[in-house]
Amino acid sequence: MPTIATPLLQVTGLSYWFPRQKQPTLMDIHLTLAPGEILGLLGASGCGKTTLLRLIAGFIAPTSGRIALAGQPVAGDGQWVPPEQRRVGMVFQDFALFPHLRVWKNVAFGLGHLSPAARQERVRQVLELVKLQDYGNRYPHQLSGGQQQRVALARALAPHPRLLLLDEPLSNLDAQVRQQLRHEIRRILKRTGTGGIFVTHDQEEAFAVCDRVAVLHQGRIEQVGTPAELYQNPASRVVAELVTQANWLPAVPQGNATWQTDIGLVTDLPAPEPVASPCELMIPQESVCLEPDDHGESVVQDGQFLGREYRYCLTTPSGRELHARVRQGPLLPAGTRVRLRVKPEGVRVFAQPAR
Repeated sequence: MPTIATPLLQVTGLSYWFPRQKQPTLMDIHLTLAPGEILGLLGASGCGKTTLLRLIAGFIAPTSGRIALAGQPVAGDGQWVPPEQRRVGMVFQDFALFPHLRVWKNVAFGLGHLSPAARQERVRQVLELVKLQDYGNRYPHQLSGGQQQRVALARALAPHPRLLLLDEPLSNLDAQVRQQLRHEIRRILKRTGTGGIFVTHDQEEAFAVCDRVAVLHQGRIEQVGTPAELYQNPASRVVAELVTQANWLPAVPQGNATWQTDIGLVTDLPAPEPVASPCELMIPQESVCLEPDDHGESVVQDGQFLGREYRYCLTTPSGRELHARVRQGPLLPAGTRVRLRVKPEGVRVFAQPAR
């Protein structure tokens, strides 16, 4: 029989209350992380992502529950291992570099236990890994934001952590640098075999970096899965709204997998059991097809060329706003009347939220 690897991280029944707070920040969190895996924590601000990261790092102690690293308990059930003994690295949103130290000394800061020769070799290795081997003698203020975050990543990797925690490490960077660095972070973690937990509120960023993603909402985990699993089969409306660029249309079941909506019938969409009433269809923007038609009941309000596709803002006969992403051209001008059709792929049925 094949051997089952011990999880790099195992979080069991974890909860946390801030003092004098009426509601817990985290409630009954269960998570596992395999060696070398990258897990994303995705959710809106205030959902508990950073608190969970701080609990794993050992900066705070859980109110209840347990945390184990490589099979060894580090928190809970009377166990406590301080942060410096957990072999966990941390990369912060604001870089947190020492401004008075050159890059080389910033990276070497946590390597005081090594001999000078070993320390110099390790700094050289990680600076080469993050492609900053020629920047060791510069100060942080002489680097761009992206370069500073690479230094922070090198410093966190230098002591050979078994787990790297990244707390929204790209949020202070411009869009082009963010896109480049998210691929670099994934490349570096995979090359070094380092497990990672990547906190973000950006769905695209989480999907690009992580092997699996845990969606947090109001201190609870709504769903854990691969990016494809979350996008194609969201377990709740909360997950669907966070990970899909979708339209929401009230719908009435007509039988035979058919639904009546504001833009006509949606067919070939089996109803869940039991049928939610009232309900809404979650329709991804790419599932909306439009065709110019002088007698069409929907109207283009705006169209944008995004390079590989067009994104349209449309109004339905009732005045509801919809969005569609299509690849065919040319760009339709505002005021064009169109006929809309919905492809059933990716469409899901959810209960309509209470108003």
